[in-house]
Amino acid sequence: MECCRRVHISYLVSGGPLGCALYVPGDAGWTSFVTALHYYAARVSGVPVWCVQLLWKENPWDEAQLPKNVYIQCVKCNKIPEIHEDSASDDNRCCNCWEDCQDADLWEQNRSDTLSREDNCEECTPCFLCDLCRVRLLGDRSRCLQCFVEVVGLEDDHAYQARVDDALASLQPAQRIRWRCVQF
Repeated sequence: MECCRRVHISYLVSGGPLGCALYVPGDAGWTSFVTALHYYAARVSGVPVWCVQLLWKENPWDEAQLPKNVYIQCVKCNKIPEIHEDSASDDNRCCNCWEDCQDADLWEQNRSDTLSREDNCEECTPCFLCDLCRVRLLGDRSRCLQCFVEVVGLEDDHAYQARVDDALASLQPAQRIRWRCVQF
């Protein structure tokens, strides 16, 4: 059964829509739906979920006061905020952006098409890495976004920036945005 409530998300600065109007599924709990809205806004914006803030006119936790058409504004930042120690130590968090992801060790044990730590990143071999922080390279190699642009000895800022520009050109748009977010 479909709920009669629709949610419209727009960017705070431009006012432009962030995708289409979303109908609240009748079988989903409201808390789960609000959490999914954050992930949806983050994926559409290309930033980690920690970099998205949804601004509500009404209290989102009091469903009785929400109108049939809910309008939310989305604010994104391009830097991951400081994450509380209790949240950062949770299992199944990407080592680059702290989003939920799969455990490569468990995946390798339970699947025939394995995803190993080396498949995540050949350099740092992390156990937890999300799909947008994993970069597939030529020759079936991969790197995480933090290891993507190697630091080469002592080089000046211009040489490094030229290498970064070349490397970023090969990424998907969402990965380019995310690369800037995870460089801390």
